[in-house]
Amino acid sequence: MEVQLTVGLFKMSEENTPGVGSILRAAHLSYIPEAHCYLAVGSKRYDFTGLPKGSASPFEALIEEHVVLPAELSDAKIELHKRAVAHWAASAGITTADAWATREACIAALSANTSFNRDGLKPAR
Repeated sequence: MEVQLTVGLFKMSEENTPGVGSILRAAHLSYIPEAHCYLAVGSKRYDFTGLPKGSASPFEALIEEHVVLPAELSDAKIELHKRAVAHWAASAGITTADAWATREACIAALSANTSFNRDGLKPAR
């Protein structure tokens, strides 16, 4: 089986991404689309990012997945993510700018609450 670099778009919530709940609640949202990179082999997914685990897996909240080439990852992830947020914002009745600002606030909250050890693979204790 082939290893595939994958960009997954998932419904980011407090359950699968601890630390974003207060931001989402303040915006009156239960989730917001987020892009995440991981490796896929067949139907199995492998996440080596070292982000803290929640009570649910982001993989349980996948909206869509896209296989990308490593050389295309940076541009593809940004484009896929922006398109997904814009589409979702329109259906949620909010502006794309407000949706993106909420997403950025979620990421800032995660950054403030997460520290990694020097190998970057496991949360520091």
